[in-house]
Amino acid sequence: MTERFLRTAKRTHTFSESVIREMTRVARQYDAINLAQGFPDFPAPELLKEAACAAIRNDVNQYAITWGTANLRHALAEKYGRMYDLDVDPEREITVTCGATEAMAAAGSDSNAAKVPSRWAISALRPLKEGGRMWQ
Repeated sequence: MTERFLRTAKRTHTFSESVIREMTRVARQYDAINLAQGFPDFPAPELLKEAACAAIRNDVNQYAITWGTANLRHALAEKYGRMYDLDVDPEREITVTCGATEAMAAAGSDSNAAKVPSRWAISALRPLKEGGRMWQ
């Protein structure tokens, strides 16, 4: 039998389950209302529905690159330029993630500190804390 080795960064070995995942699991266990996740009580905008249908019809069914599609990163760079007067390189300075927890797990991978806006969810800070980093 061949041994299997984890090839993840050592700092990730101590990460615990996210608060949202844990609360979702507990809500299901007790057949409770899940307040940890947002479930919209309104229909999706027609424009979004049409874009999804067009993508399906045109066989746009491949995962995007892991750091976000170029057009999205460029649009974000333009927005940061307009809103905050920042010159951001969309090829080197913007990464699109699947939620705040993933972003914080990736943040500061080469440093000991990360700046976190106060509006971020507390669960997003757990990877930094559990990875031995400090946040400001």
